[in-house]
Amino acid sequence: MQENIKKITFAIYILIMIFVSTPFAGLTHATASEKGEGSHFPEYHVIKPNVRFWKKVYSEFTTNQGIIHDNRNLDIIYEAIQLVPPNGSRNHKANQRNINAIKEKYKTILLKLASGQKPETKTEKRVYSLFADKKNLQSFRDASENIRFQLGQSDRFREGVIRSGAYLSEIRKIIKSYGLPEQLAYLPHVESSYNYNAYSKFGAAGIWQFTRGTGKNYMKIDYTLDERRDPILATHAAAKYLKKNYEHLGSWPIALTAYNHGANGMARAKREVGSDYASIYKRYNGKSFGFASRNFYSEFLAAC
Repeated sequence: MQENIKKITFAIYILIMIFVSTPFAGLTHATASEKGEGSHFPEYHVIKPNVRFWKKVYSEFTTNQGIIHDNRNLDIIYEAIQLVPPNGSRNHKANQRNINAIKEKYKTILLKLASGQKPETKTEKRVYSLFADKKNLQSFRDASENIRFQLGQSDRFREGVIRSGAYLSEIRKIIKSYGLPEQLAYLPHVESSYNYNAYSKFGAAGIWQFTRGTGKNYMKIDYTLDERRDPILATHAAAKYLKKNYEHLGSWPIALTAYNHGANGMARAKREVGSDYASIYKRYNGKSFGFASRNFYSEFLAAC
């Protein structure tokens, strides 16, 4: 009997290892038809570089690695870097110093190119080659202000795929019961890596990362009970909230962005630049519509 248990346990282990070591494991839940232009969640041409970028973040780089990149054109990746394992504040500070130094290096190169000087070193020539319009010196100057670091997520994402196995089938059923697209079940990969114990610096909790203020509209949250940490109860709450956003905003790309940016913020974006998501992405420059909000829908597509 004990020998059979060992064999079964080993077989399960092998299956998990095969799954999590497969490239883009967990990134291909949605079929091509679900992600086409006519679907609820179209991959607009303008955000294709973003989706490619987030797929790399979720599949190629671990949390001990990172990417130095342009925060508006995500096809421009300057360098992938290795970090010191984050064991204590000393390592964190060492990583931050290294990141800042590398960002400063590329800023210096970009400002040199913006001044009209020709690239000389191998690194300068590589940076120069990343830009399509090399005659537009302002593009180099703008890029010098848009250098950003992104931490890798592949190990965290794979852990989330494994965790989601306990809930995904039920969560899809719940979402479908509200008349919503089942692909919304993959949003917790972006929000929390399906970790029901996740708690953000902004006070958001659970797999759906509800803040206390929003969560209280749909769940019981007090000192004795926090239903945000219950994956099933929180999914009912998320379905109600997402449905409300969609009915208010009329578009799933915009409703999903509102999950990060707020429904009122996205309603304001629609009033200012129009109701098309691609137009909002390209033209809306609201004060709080930063990198996270601008990329939230692309992250969702990459996780599907």
